Amino acid sequence: MKIVPNNYETSNVLGLTSNELALVNRLTKFNLNSTVLLKLQPVNNVKLDFCLIDNQIGLVLIITVSPNVDNYEQIVNVYKNIIIKQYISQIETKLSSFRTLYEGGIKFPIGILFYFQGTNKDSFPTSNFVDNYFLFENDFNKWSNDDDLKGKLKKSILNEFSHFQGFTDAQLENIKLAICPEYTIPKFIEVDDSFDNSNMYKEFKLQKNRKLDRQLKTLDLTEDQINMVNGIEYGHELLLAGAGSGKTVLLTARAFRVAKAFPDKNILITCYNAPLSESVNLFINTSGMRLRNLKNRTFHGLLIDLLETNGIPCHRTGDDTYFDKLFETAQKALDEGKIKDKFYGIFIDEIQDFKPEWYRFLTKLIENKNEYFINICGDKTQDIRGIINESGEPWKEVKGINFDGNKKILKTNFRYTTRLNNFIIAFGIGSKKDLKKYDINNFDDEELFIRSKTHFNEKGEYPVIYKVDKYDEEIHKVIECLNDLHYNKKIPLSEIAILYPNRKNDLKKYYPYHYLIKALEDNKISYTDLGDNISNYYDRTGVVISTIHKSKGLDFQAIILFGLNGLFPSKITRNSSTDIKNEYQKNMNLIYTAITRPSKYLSVVNLDREDNPYIKLIDDTPVMIQKLNKIRKIKKRSEN
Repeated sequence: MKIVPNNYETSNVLGLTSNELALVNRLTKFNLNSTVLLKLQPVNNVKLDFCLIDNQIGLVLIITVSPNVDNYEQIVNVYKNIIIKQYISQIETKLSSFRTLYEGGIKFPIGILFYFQGTNKDSFPTSNFVDNYFLFENDFNKWSNDDDLKGKLKKSILNEFSHFQGFTDAQLENIKLAICPEYTIPKFIEVDDSFDNSNMYKEFKLQKNRKLDRQLKTLDLTEDQINMVNGIEYGHELLLAGAGSGKTVLLTARAFRVAKAFPDKNILITCYNAPLSESVNLFINTSGMRLRNLKNRTFHGLLIDLLETNGIPCHRTGDDTYFDKLFETAQKALDEGKIKDKFYGIFIDEIQDFKPEWYRFLTKLIENKNEYFINICGDKTQDIRGIINESGEPWKEVKGINFDGNKKILKTNFRYTTRLNNFIIAFGIGSKKDLKKYDINNFDDEELFIRSKTHFNEKGEYPVIYKVDKYDEEIHKVIECLNDLHYNKKIPLSEIAILYPNRKNDLKKYYPYHYLIKALEDNKISYTDLGDNISNYYDRTGVVISTIHKSKGLDFQAIILFGLNGLFPSKITRNSSTDIKNEYQKNMNLIYTAITRPSKYLSVVNLDREDNPYIKLIDDTPVMIQKLNKIRKIKKRSEN
């Protein structure tokens, strides 16, 4: 018997009663090959205290009841004629969205048990309904073997299934997505009909009014991740991790868990960049985690909300100072007590993008200074705006909040293949060597370029680096890479992104964006420009083109990176100014952000410029991989 989460005894957000703990502990004594999910709420006003999934029995929902009346005959009538029907109706509505689970009726055995805690069975009138659908502590204490438990569970089944052969993989995935979305990661995969992808995914398709179908693939959180979701504690916590570690999913799932546990409290999820916020929105909407008390906004979107909700003028202008003025207006209004909104929990993603004063502002929105949740997560290596170098780590700039004892570093990666991960590790080692070489202060920071182990066993391919001599050859090679990925490796265009640092560099008369658009149009290749169409990212068609900044928080099966020659400064020494060194490190972080977007393939197209430090850094990475492989082999031999 597997209990999820397995840290149920210490979780703050589960809130198990002593009677419920007694039932859990009793269930763990049996050897059924079942999974029991605790404290779920898949539909508003419908709580599932225990959800048992068993391939021989089906799905059994156990709801805890604390009766507050003494008329037990009346209780039986209410549960028989009203309550059980309401539960089944609402669960049917939830499951009906999934073709594998519902077609004119639920497609697997489903049962319900009402666990009357602290009540004796003898108090109730004798009836088949009570025997089949009510559960009491003196009942389960009498179970002596697995068959006793199986018998009780089978009696609770409401629909006839004489030949149930167990759940299919697709059914299990969709049941979890339906009833415990916070433990799943939904991903939409676009499949081009020109390829035979009929066996790629067995999940249902979401039909679109175009030639591409979008298929839903759900991944399960690991046991450790589920424990982290439920292991959230009051106060503040910092999660640091590299790209692809699942920190956004963890943060969102935690926020959802808290919002469910405290339905009368307002919970906030916020981040800096719009594509990431859109990604979180998709996760929330697809998973069924949309809640009235759970708000997801970019930081500046939140400021607009706060001002408009409280009737404070919010002047929208198009000049470069707009966002600064917006923050100044909101901060002044908050200090003057004009902003009334408060939050019980605040969850901040990509904290490295936040200025210290923004973070300080958010902490002032906490409703209860003695009982609150502040969770922040980020990756210092993705500080592509230079906030940390210029202003310090935001989480260290608020008096009275010390994260030193409340910090976790995540070191498992859920995105890359093994060889991609090795490339990223080697790039990080090379980058730190350069930081030291150029006497940049934080070269020895262990929280930069955090090394992670990949969760998957797929080896994959090493990234490919191409060298060309001229700008037109650079774009030609990009189109070649695109065609190879699409036609030879069968990657849908919408799962390929072409990234570049900047749209142009007037000083070098270098215009990668213009060259790329012209080449795509000349070759009649459809594309979505993230710069123009952030809000419709999940309805994109064709290859995605984007600056690296706009791609932050997103992932694709394949990335083509080019345009590094347009980065400034193009030269750096130990004697360079602090501003030059900071800009160099921002660019290094920018490249790291780009090479951590793909899950399978990375192609880098570089101009043959050996004096360019960024191009040299990429060129040196395969050499670093060879060195690391030699070290591993020597270590392995010595161990044997």
